[in-house]
Amino acid sequence: FASCKYNLRASKVVIIFNTKNMENKKRTIVCGLRSGSNGTIAKALNCSLSMVSLSLNGHKDTDMAKRIRYVAATQYGGKVVEI
Repeated sequence: FASCKYNLRASKVVIIFNTKNMENKKRTIVCGLRSGSNGTIAKALNCSLSMVSLSLNGHKDTDMAKRIRYVAATQYGGKVVEI
C-alpha cells in the first residue's frame, strides 16, 4: 500500500500511499498468536505459509482465509480484530 522514497541529502523518508486500493476497505486480522503458529496452522490445513500469513493479516478474503482465521482464533488463542 505504501512505497518509500529516501532522500539521502535531507535524511528524511517520504511515504507515498497508493490510495487506489485503500478505498475504505475493512480488513479482518488475527493478532496475539504465538511465534511458530503460522507454520502449525499451515500444516494442519494443508496450505502454504504465505497463504496463512496473508489471511491472518487480512489481505485475503477467500473461504480458505476465513477458515484459517477461524482456526487461529479458536485453537491457537488469536484475537479477531476488524480494522
